Amino acid sequence: MKMNQILKAAAAVLILGSSSAVIAGGHGSDAPAVAGEGACTYTLENAFGVFAMCEEPNGAESCNAKAGAEGPMGAEYSEVSHADGACPTEGRIGTCTVEGLAQHYYDSGDSDGLETGCMFSSGDWTDAE
Repeated sequence: MKMNQILKAAAAVLILGSSSAVIAGGHGSDAPAVAGEGACTYTLENAFGVFAMCEEPNGAESCNAKAGAEGPMGAEYSEVSHADGACPTEGRIGTCTVEGLAQHYYDSGDSDGLETGCMFSSGDWTDAE
């Protein structure tokens, strides 16, 4: 049981670390720095799974640049879409806020593991209500 929790936490660190590198300007990837207003919804796929996500604030240019770009550690973005306003709340399991950017996770896994990963990414985790 304890080993399972450790493995989940390690996976979450790598998942969130992947997203956090994008926030910090896409270190080691083609992903652009996040800038602008609005919400960017996408699916992130990496070695640990597929995650439905939305980031805010995130402008149209930096959001649309994710389409076809390779993220950190070989992550792939798909179903990238920008919208004015805020990210949807329906289906949200939690949010990791790093450097002013809110990364919302939707029905995509164990919130305990994601919370641990958020902490290792120097973020603040909030469970969805």
